[in-house]
Amino acid sequence: MYICICEAVTEKEIRRQVREEGVKTVRSLGRATGACRQCGKCAADAKNLIRSCMHPHKEPNTQRAA
Repeated sequence: MYICICEAVTEKEIRRQVREEGVKTVRSLGRATGACRQCGKCAADAKNLIRSCMHPHKEPNTQRAA
């Protein structure tokens, strides 16, 4: 699936960048692929994908404090 339409960067490519090239931020992803540098609409999705690749077993905190 495309994450960045402007630069045709896919989810698979972002995962590869994190795994093989050490990308850890949206800024470094932009330098490596051009993603998130045009309209910016993909930045939040790219950030969440990078985080999920770096912490694959961490579950989001969805419980509310009582």
